Amino acid sequence: MISLSLLLFLPRYSNSQVKVELLSGFIYNVKTPLNIQQDGYPDIKFNAKYYSEPFALPPYYDIRFSKWRNNRAWGIQFTHQKIFLENKPHEVQRFSISHGLNELFILRMFKKDQLLYHLGAGLILAHPESTIRNEAFSETGGIYLDKGYYLSGVCLSGTAGYNKTVYKNLFLSLEARITGAWARVPVSNGFASVTNLAFHGLLGLGWAFGVEKNQDLTTSQTLAWHK
Repeated sequence: MISLSLLLFLPRYSNSQVKVELLSGFIYNVKTPLNIQQDGYPDIKFNAKYYSEPFALPPYYDIRFSKWRNNRAWGIQFTHQKIFLENKPHEVQRFSISHGLNELFILRMFKKDQLLYHLGAGLILAHPESTIRNEAFSETGGIYLDKGYYLSGVCLSGTAGYNKTVYKNLFLSLEARITGAWARVPVSNGFASVTNLAFHGLLGLGWAFGVEKNQDLTTSQTLAWHK
């Protein structure tokens, strides 16, 4: 609802089109640095390997609202991503951001020929879960109803995609994406600096509201002159 409301404040044009999309898919996480700082102990620094479990509850999903005009658009995108540490050192019993590594992007979007391109930047709302040196993080506090969600960092994205009409305003979305994220999340008596670089393959459905009119004014005027 917040995303849709924000889009309503974007400039309105008679030849604009609003699209709403829901996607899911697969993620491959590249090894990236992880630094865990805990009071009274040496820092734990290593290259972390994460896995994502995209179809386990809560699933990995992507919601996007965009407003198009003349093959260009502004968009708002919410991505619910999850990461679980795979190569845990002996000091780390558990480390994950599974409820999740939530990314809210502002997008600039373009259409060229049959392909769509998106560039995005935004903020991370993270729900960290960890047990470090047998000290479990409480998973409370944060900015949302004391449920353990923290405004934690920043994110960037680049996407290439393709839309195919299924029936009238319903369309299929196929996308390849790369995301980069940095977050500073709390652990028991300390913090962890998390970086994530991920490749995404997504498939989903969308609905287009309104009709995007790309009428050639010169052609229209020529036809009028011949009448």
